[in-house]
Amino acid sequence: AAFLAASRSEAFWLRLEGRAITDYMYETLSEQEPCLTSNGELKQKSLRRYTVQLSAGTEVTPLLAYAKKQKLTGRYWIYQTEYRGNPWYVLIQGEYASAKQAKAAINAMPAALKQSQPWPKSFGQVQKEMK
Repeated sequence: AAFLAASRSEAFWLRLEGRAITDYMYETLSEQEPCLTSNGELKQKSLRRYTVQLSAGTEVTPLLAYAKKQKLTGRYWIYQTEYRGNPWYVLIQGEYASAKQAKAAINAMPAALKQSQPWPKSFGQVQKEMK
């Protein structure tokens, strides 16, 4: 099952293992506030642009908690893929014109975010990995 999310004033369902976990509504987000955005948006990104992979794991909830704890700014996404035959969820943040710009963003991150050893990833690779 896919992990679905929407930004701004749209309601969305988190779906994990075919079960709706909870229903969220973002009603008061401004352009400057961080927000979890739609995986449909990921599929529309240019294959040549880059993002930064921050973390990954077997469950969505710890990734959401990590994003909240780190007070991520801007847009971030969690998408589902498969690793060793099992569901795998990946947390990515930001959009950059090149790998060089993504690396510069990593260098500017707080030390706590750098501890997870983030790296640039093309949206082309993200789209290949998405389920």
